Amino acid sequence: MLFRSLSRNKDSLSMTYMDQLKEAYDTVDKDAIEKFYQVLKLGYTAMFFGNGGSAAISNHAVTDFTKGIAESNSDHTFEAISLCCNVPLITAISNDIGYEYIFSRQMKYSDLQYATAIAISSSGNSKNIVEGLKYANSRHYTTVALVGFEGGEVIKQSLADVIIHVKSKNYGIVEDCHMAILHDMSQRYVRDINIIRDTY
Repeated sequence: MLFRSLSRNKDSLSMTYMDQLKEAYDTVDKDAIEKFYQVLKLGYTAMFFGNGGSAAISNHAVTDFTKGIAESNSDHTFEAISLCCNVPLITAISNDIGYEYIFSRQMKYSDLQYATAIAISSSGNSKNIVEGLKYANSRHYTTVALVGFEGGEVIKQSLADVIIHVKSKNYGIVEDCHMAILHDMSQRYVRDINIIRDTY
């Protein structure tokens, strides 16, 4: 009985989620997305960071911006790194200094003069996200934040040069929107560099 009920409701449940997803995406300021893209076109090293599902999105985005771009155009590469994937370093910083500094300390250990720090956080309240953005701003890096819910401290303190706010309280919806926006960015980048290549 349960399986028959689930089967009958499958399409309506799926549509409900997809409707929520579209509704949430429509709340995003498209000017902010365009500003994000213009930042990426500067070509500075992009540092992605987040917690939990947002850490997974960070790692995924790095794959798209490195391999995805390089394999689509042999004349062009994009340097992107994730501050979420070095587990020994993250645990060392967390244990010896504090979990809230796991991203900011990694930036401190870098000698990059120019970079784009891209924070991904559904709540916008995580202390390590806040500290990471504050440190990036102190280094005069360009800062971008993808947030959800009410935007949290990221919006309250205006912690990023560009803030992309998905106005939903559903983690899955927010994360899917964040991932879709990053896919849009990497694929637009590939499209544009291929247009330039084909022009000359």
